[in-house]
Amino acid sequence: MPEILTLPCIPLSEPTLTPNAWTYVKDALDSGWVSSVGPYVERFEREFARYFQVPRTAATINGTAALHIALLLANIQPGDEVIVPSLTFIASINVIRYVGAIPVFWDSQPDHWNADPALLESLITPKTKAILVVHLYGDAMDMGPVLEVARKYNLKVVEDAAEALGASWRGQPCGTIGDVGCLSFNGNKVLTTGGGGLIISKEPDLIERAHYLINQAKNDALTFTHDEIGHNYRLTNMQAALGVAQLENLPEFLEKRCQIWQRYQDAFTGHPLLINFGITEDTIRSSWLYGLAINSDSLPSHRDAMTMVNQLKQRNIQSRPFFKPGHLQKPFQSFVHTPLPNAAHWHRLGFNLPSSCSLSKQYQDHVIESVLEILQAWNSE
Repeated sequence: MPEILTLPCIPLSEPTLTPNAWTYVKDALDSGWVSSVGPYVERFEREFARYFQVPRTAATINGTAALHIALLLANIQPGDEVIVPSLTFIASINVIRYVGAIPVFWDSQPDHWNADPALLESLITPKTKAILVVHLYGDAMDMGPVLEVARKYNLKVVEDAAEALGASWRGQPCGTIGDVGCLSFNGNKVLTTGGGGLIISKEPDLIERAHYLINQAKNDALTFTHDEIGHNYRLTNMQAALGVAQLENLPEFLEKRCQIWQRYQDAFTGHPLLINFGITEDTIRSSWLYGLAINSDSLPSHRDAMTMVNQLKQRNIQSRPFFKPGHLQKPFQSFVHTPLPNAAHWHRLGFNLPSSCSLSKQYQDHVIESVLEILQAWNSE
């Protein structure tokens, strides 16, 4: 224990850089191809197309850019309504406003952080044009009801799989189930390019258009002719070089996070002061971040996720509460028309624990022991 406590911090989720990361990035630097054109960008997109078994992908500068373009590919227009989970990272909601559309907030399940499929059809109006699904914290959403509602009402399905690389539903990788999917390669993700994203679709025409839009909608590179408003959302060759190296180790990264998830699950399952989240039927999780919640039925109201996060910080452990729901965020409060009690509930009580691939068993033990000791102290008050 004393040895661990001398650490500055046990991070929530840090990248694991393998030797080829240094090799490939140096190669990109030595070649002079450091911007948004170069062989590593093409290789990165090609190898991910092979991984997802799609004709082609489009790499972007970050996951938010990928989501923005995905809504454009879905032809979302100003005034259209897009259904989106309230409990998500704010980028999922921001991009809806980027295109002038209206977010319609979707509450979480009563026993899980993902959106509740049973509520989906009740949110449909004549203005609804798309469902933006979020596979939160790497847990795949139950896509069966989503696809059924989308077919019934002729809606587009955009998947925010930013946190779900490696997760799947009924054998289909998250990001390939709807019309278009998006990934993020931020520094804290399972696989990182430092900052980056990816657009995925089984429709080659959509990816062709994605490439057009992320490159300033350039019709002619020599004369700089543009027929539409485009965006400078391209991934750089240096970032792609890092991503190619990371992709080589993706199976090991996923396996390590799965082992950490299982170790936490074994340690905390059945604790009367905690709520565990199980695995949705027919899914495989990416185990990006392990999540727990405080059992509010067994504790006073002042014992919540932030209390746990602050007390873990005192033990040099970085954790964080679940995302603040979109319907509670100031920019979106004018779009809230119905209560969303479950999203607010999980935000107040849910928290994530360190899940880095590099997290040793010794440090895992420190996290587990710390959570249990804090709960024991609460229970003794």
